[in-house]
Amino acid sequence: MLQLNRSFRFLNSFLGVAAIHQGKRLRFYNAVDLVNQLDKEKQQGKAGNLAKQLSVMDAVIIDELGYLPFPASGGALLFHLISHLYEKTSLIITTNLNFGEWVQVFGDAKMTTALLDRITHHCDILEAGNDSYRFKQRKKAVENQ
Repeated sequence: MLQLNRSFRFLNSFLGVAAIHQGKRLRFYNAVDLVNQLDKEKQQGKAGNLAKQLSVMDAVIIDELGYLPFPASGGALLFHLISHLYEKTSLIITTNLNFGEWVQVFGDAKMTTALLDRITHHCDILEAGNDSYRFKQRKKAVENQ
């Protein structure tokens, strides 16, 4: 598992493309879109199908966790998915939240603690810093005019 604070989409893309070039199977999801897909699956009576499909992937990238809110049941759905994938596939999770703020996303302190226990068990954490890449680039452009 890899966590990036202040994620950069190009890094996700780079990691994903590099994995594909090595013949790896992976899936990329925006966190909110993933939760919406899991919710739709549950409403259709097909809960667990996506988890089964993703468990055979070499990696799953979940981007922008915590950037946008998702339905109240979304935290439990995402917890279930990540628990299912635990020790079966690699996860890359990008977020701008510190671990202490994850309870805001998942809505339950005990569930969040259990989730963090699983994803940090075999992880590498990369922090990209708190400075905005886009803001830095824009500031340079303005200064060079």
